[in-house]
Amino acid sequence: MARAALARLDGHEWTDALADTAAKLRIELLSLIGEAAYQADDLPAALAAYQAADRLIDAQIARHGDLPNLLILKGQNAFDLSGTLGDMAGRQEEALRIARAGAAALRDMLAQGPDAAAEKKLLVLYGQEALLLSGLGRAGDALVPSRASVALRDHRLAGAPDDPQRMRDLAIGLGAHVDRLGEAGLAVEACAAARRTVALWGRIKALGRLGVLDAQECAALGRAGADALRGFRKLIHYTG
Repeated sequence: MARAALARLDGHEWTDALADTAAKLRIELLSLIGEAAYQADDLPAALAAYQAADRLIDAQIARHGDLPNLLILKGQNAFDLSGTLGDMAGRQEEALRIARAGAAALRDMLAQGPDAAAEKKLLVLYGQEALLLSGLGRAGDALVPSRASVALRDHRLAGAPDDPQRMRDLAIGLGAHVDRLGEAGLAVEACAAARRTVALWGRIKALGRLGVLDAQECAALGRAGADALRGFRKLIHYTG
């Protein structure tokens, strides 16, 4: 359906007044095609769609400059490209470069002032970068974007300390950070992060905003913290 809609869109000649709207629709349809292909495990087709969308986004940026909405769109597409490449054999380094470039562009944008949408895309890219580095066996390097993600989530929560959604964002980010800390052998810090995560879920539960899936996540993190502590104690036992 998306491909048929794209063909119809491309079958028209659009006036200058409608050219930007048509370009936006093309990008959205290509992103939808990419997502559908990715979910169908057709990675080459997904990659082709995301690359086509990326070229259109670059053309819009060249035409209009670094507008926030275009940079955010570029960041989202960077995640889609990186995620697809990351699942393809031998292309993890390329995926990492794309994720880092997207994150850098969003950081430059946020240096000019806060933007909640840009922050959320940056968080996604930090997570992607950390995951890729972890998969490449670079546990220490993975901690850099992982720590940056937690710091940004902390900053967002500090701006709205009673916002359950921002509490949840931090809890989820800390949960992933626990894994990265564990991989790097930082068991004590992993335990502390796990305990903090569970405490955040407790705050969310007290506000009546804890869903079923959230409760499962909280329980899993509690187990992860306990496992990390047991591993650290075993390390102490063997090393004296």
